[in-house]
Amino acid sequence: MPRKGCTLEPFTVGHFVNWAALLRLDNDEPWQVEDYFARYVEDVFKAKELEELTRLWLIVAEGNAKTTNLAGLALYHCEHLKRAFVPWAASSRDQAEIGYQQAAVFGDTWVWDVKPRFYDGYRRIKFPN
Repeated sequence: MPRKGCTLEPFTVGHFVNWAALLRLDNDEPWQVEDYFARYVEDVFKAKELEELTRLWLIVAEGNAKTTNLAGLALYHCEHLKRAFVPWAASSRDQAEIGYQQAAVFGDTWVWDVKPRFYDGYRRIKFPN
């Protein structure tokens, strides 16, 4: 169901981009979804719509905000899907920690009523249902 004042349906690229723009990065700038990631998100949503278990590859050069983008996508998924579960894997424990921290930064700037809870010791994020 769309948020009050939003005419776009969840799990569409337009809705995701608008949703993301309300969050802030660790440099206090608004999160702007780049075109390459919007195309990836479109594929993710298409797979969800078809209810297909699909492997989607996101291969881009180092330093292109993959971790930040995926942290935001995970939060979006959890906020808009009841009983969502998003396991996080990375090439190292440090990289996984960065993903959790990036999600926590978004959580600090959360503008919606239902806020996620962050459990730092467990690196777990939970949305109330």
